[in-house]
Amino acid sequence: MLEALENSPFSVWAKASLWGWPTALTTHVLGTALLIGLLFIINLRLLGLFDTIAYTSLRRLFPAVWAAFAVQLLSGGVLWATKATQYAVDIAFLLKLVLVAAGFILTVYLYGQMKREGNSWEAGTASPRAFDYVVPSLLVWCGVIIAGRLTAYLGALG
Repeated sequence: MLEALENSPFSVWAKASLWGWPTALTTHVLGTALLIGLLFIINLRLLGLFDTIAYTSLRRLFPAVWAAFAVQLLSGGVLWATKATQYAVDIAFLLKLVLVAAGFILTVYLYGQMKREGNSWEAGTASPRAFDYVVPSLLVWCGVIIAGRLTAYLGALG
């Protein structure tokens, strides 16, 4: 089944065309920068940095975060389809998928917390438990970046 996906007309076009692979890869890199950059700003604010940014203002970043997730899903799907058999057994890629899922769950939780408690955080009444997921989130997204780079570099060795 994965071989059929790799040999589909779309995958063949994406691999062989002048624009397919470079466009998907560039889009994926830009989506990564947007997604992880925004999440780092949000998480670092919750750790106390960038104190001139109001907690309630951080909520306005989430539409861009969700759009970046969508871009990642689409561009990553194109990239995956071109090498599906290779990625199915690539430990770094599989680790990246697990970390992305964990990161998504942490981001959904973060968004929910901000919607419910953002105003009280602004007033200085945030409970310390509200920030327990910030460091794990930062570590997970760092892991996504590392696993993604290992996928690119180690996959080229095979």
